[in-house]
Amino acid sequence: MPTTRLTETNVRTLRCPEGKGSVAYFDTTKAAPPGFALRVTATAQEKAAGRWKGRSYALKFYVKGSKTRGWIGLGDVGDISLDEARKRADEKSKLAADGNDPRFIAVANKARTVTTVCEDYIEAVRANASPTTVEGYERLLLHVKKAPELKAPVYAIQDAHVSALLKRLGSEKGRYLANRVFALISASLRWARGTRKSRRKIPAPAVEQRIARNPCAEMTAPFNEEKRERVLSDEEVTRLWNALEKQPPEIAAFIRFLTLVGLRRNETALIRWRDFNAGEETITVPGEVRKGGRPHVVFLAPLALDVLRSIGPRRPDEPIFGIASTRFRTNESRLMRRIRRATEERDGEGKSAKITVPGIEFTLHDLRRTCASGCAKTGADLSTISRVLGHRAFSGV
Repeated sequence: MPTTRLTETNVRTLRCPEGKGSVAYFDTTKAAPPGFALRVTATAQEKAAGRWKGRSYALKFYVKGSKTRGWIGLGDVGDISLDEARKRADEKSKLAADGNDPRFIAVANKARTVTTVCEDYIEAVRANASPTTVEGYERLLLHVKKAPELKAPVYAIQDAHVSALLKRLGSEKGRYLANRVFALISASLRWARGTRKSRRKIPAPAVEQRIARNPCAEMTAPFNEEKRERVLSDEEVTRLWNALEKQPPEIAAFIRFLTLVGLRRNETALIRWRDFNAGEETITVPGEVRKGGRPHVVFLAPLALDVLRSIGPRRPDEPIFGIASTRFRTNESRLMRRIRRATEERDGEGKSAKITVPGIEFTLHDLRRTCASGCAKTGADLSTISRVLGHRAFSGV
């Protein structure tokens, strides 16, 4: 069993002794786990562009608590770097130390796709994430499932496949969606690879859920995002408020309520009539539907109370905004186009009428920002505005 300190240079120059079919050079580097070696055959030769046939990294392992022992291949020289080979060897060595046969994982993962990895990750975070977070992941998962670029198993996927998907989504659906899909894919693969770091308590992947490599390991978000600072002016708020008169009552109430109280879209869509306290004139947003998981008590102004009274009350278990709650969560873009068109001003009636004043371009989250800005205009300090928006306690000092 020859030993040596393996380097990026000598893994390409070490030879197999004459008269032998192959030899294993065990690595003496401190960073290498026990049993990590370079295997060289007598017929080793360079293929092309630094890739080799007959030169590969391997790990000699012993499964703790059993009589199972053997070798497992980690990759050929040129296909993976020496550092990556050591990382793979370390992971396989830890599995063997925990009593798991690392060869089983290599076989089981051959059929796993990016879609199945993302599905497993969503199930892992479900217990400790809000329903809206999980629901958002599931909507993003639909784009992963439909992606022809990711149909192959994970071990055959390259970063070029992921890049092609994100480029297509960026042109078809927008750069923000493409970045969110990438975030889901990247987090799922890091979780399955065992390299995800998170403050959230996420169960570690089971043996059969782990993957041997992460094709997104060296990738970053594909598109730059500018921080959105859109705040509607008083004139725009007035135009929007009046334009909502011609919309269905629940849709109009949903938009107006967001403008008045500054809640997030999903929080507002999921509150129910049982969360409304008419006597104290408050709504308590349950922690399970909020970002951060903390309940938030909202004190309602008279105008906000009038908005609620215009559509209810109804049964305690019903969503306050009824069908609008579902529509704004599942098909927001179509409804927003309709509302923006309603804020246009035309010089006549019918499709031939010319637009004299364009519709108001805004998103639902812009209404939350507008509410905060309105509070500031009335003299509220940062601490008060923070409490209105339901942020963590802010002293303002």
